[in-house]
Amino acid sequence: MKKLFVTSMMGCLSLLLCLGCETGDSLENEFEDEPTDKGTTNNLYQAEDFTAQNGCHVDTDKAGYTGAGFVDYGGNGAWIELNNVNAAQAGDHTLEFRYATASGSRQCAIYINGANVGNVAFSSTNAWTNWGTAKITKSLKSGNNTIRIVANTTSGGPNLDSMKVVSNITDNCPNDPNKTEPGKCGCGVPEGTCDQTTPQTPSAVGRIVYPWRSTTAIVKTGTSFPVWFNQGSGQTVVSVTLKSAYKTIRNNPMTKQSGSWVYDKLSGNKYNTLITVTVPDAVPEDRYDLVLETTTGTVTSAGAVKVLKAFKSEYYIVHMSDGHLNQSGYDSDVLWKRKSAMIDIANIIDAEIIIETGDNMYNVINHPEREGYYFVGNPSLGTKGMAKASAATFLVPGDHDGLRGNDFTQGTVQENSKFFNQYWGVQTSVFKYGDGRFVMLNNGWDCSKTGAGAH
Repeated sequence: MKKLFVTSMMGCLSLLLCLGCETGDSLENEFEDEPTDKGTTNNLYQAEDFTAQNGCHVDTDKAGYTGAGFVDYGGNGAWIELNNVNAAQAGDHTLEFRYATASGSRQCAIYINGANVGNVAFSSTNAWTNWGTAKITKSLKSGNNTIRIVANTTSGGPNLDSMKVVSNITDNCPNDPNKTEPGKCGCGVPEGTCDQTTPQTPSAVGRIVYPWRSTTAIVKTGTSFPVWFNQGSGQTVVSVTLKSAYKTIRNNPMTKQSGSWVYDKLSGNKYNTLITVTVPDAVPEDRYDLVLETTTGTVTSAGAVKVLKAFKSEYYIVHMSDGHLNQSGYDSDVLWKRKSAMIDIANIIDAEIIIETGDNMYNVINHPEREGYYFVGNPSLGTKGMAKASAATFLVPGDHDGLRGNDFTQGTVQENSKFFNQYWGVQTSVFKYGDGRFVMLNNGWDCSKTGAGAH
């Protein structure tokens, strides 16, 4: 049985039509509460919340600990492990251990993702009720990390209260949706000058039209997918790279065809280069950024390709609608966090597809940083964007996603369509997942003719 998993951000009713899904499928419960992250507060991990241990126990008989207790280490070889240590970006992080030991120095080896990265010395705090701090700075990968703290001297380990993780990364372009490294844009130049980092006019060259933002290419290994590219004069695509948080696949097989194709009949916008990319059999399942290396620079579409080994016969679809992000009268921070929580839920249940139907976001023209918030995330709020979902994501606009909802006067159907192409991508699309066929339709612009608001 194929299942539909439906949520609503503002309570507005919306309908998802899945052609090819079985009848009689039930709707799952709606999730509204924001999830909490047990055991962590601002990157603080309580030792007693370990996910595995050997030779240790939790105790509360020494004053001054925080949380629900502390870990009393056994002898040489005793250890605890935390497998939920999250890093927003790969790079150096300082691990700060709060501990106590009455006399003598004790030592622990630190293992990060299975590798021994060095030792931490826990010097005497002169009493079990005196708590000190020991530190080590090492590199963490983006996402979840597993850290094991192993006593490696005959005196064993200390009483361990907590571990705080502090990032040492300076991010010079936090709102860049194409960023591949901390402090660098996806094309390796300062923020604001990368391809597609800032809005481009619909006719702009050097631009990926599909898969981009409102669409994701779902492709099995060993098969191909199309890339619609508006190539500039003198520009040539040299190679295609797929890049995830864990893997970079370079020089994927491709063919190119030149021509002129209308991709949106309402706006009249076109692309001039059709690239067919083959995903090799050995590529791991994941969601990948699509990176085109060209003779004039790098062009990136974040989270553009979902690679599968096989289609599932039973799978979840998450449907979000009417987010109304940054609309006046609403608490925008709460709405951004709700959206991020729904992406977390989709990742937890391993959804295959996320579909969001408008109204999506307001006032993006005068606030281009919101593009980065929506598609990648907002570091200051700790929220995720659509490209950070493991599922393939698709968007269609609502009537409030036109010019009026974005600080401009009423627009025609063509003007609204061009606006959506510029900031979101393709507004009407079709895609398939296994035997399922999906049609993404927009009828929002015609509402402007009779609606009370001039959108």
